[in-house]
Amino acid sequence: MTHVESQYKLRNEAVSAFKSLADESDEEDAEGGLVKREKEEEEVDLDDEEYRRFLLEMGGGEDEVRKILGIGESGIHNVRVEEDEDDEVDQPMEAEVAEGKKKKKVKSEKSKEKKAKQDDDFLME
Repeated sequence: MTHVESQYKLRNEAVSAFKSLADESDEEDAEGGLVKREKEEEEVDLDDEEYRRFLLEMGGGEDEVRKILGIGESGIHNVRVEEDEDDEVDQPMEAEVAEGKKKKKVKSEKSKEKKAKQDDDFLME
């Protein structure tokens, strides 16, 4: 038997062995291998709190996260609930949204003025 023939034979044996293992594995799964466990409400609340702490730690603390998200000191608790015919929709209060847009506009205007001043200074030098 040549080297090529022996390699071909070994390859076929390996493929058939893996296929037989895969078939056995499929049969075990069909018999009821892993089943997702339903969490209790306490576990869900605990997971949510742990995730919140994780996000706050990664974001630099609550104040920094509020600053990044544009949420004021009042927090996200000021939510108005409107009921539609089919479902409930949570929407932030319009005053907060308008306030956020005003702040962005003021910042944008200030940055434009600062950029224009820097450009003028550069050209004068």
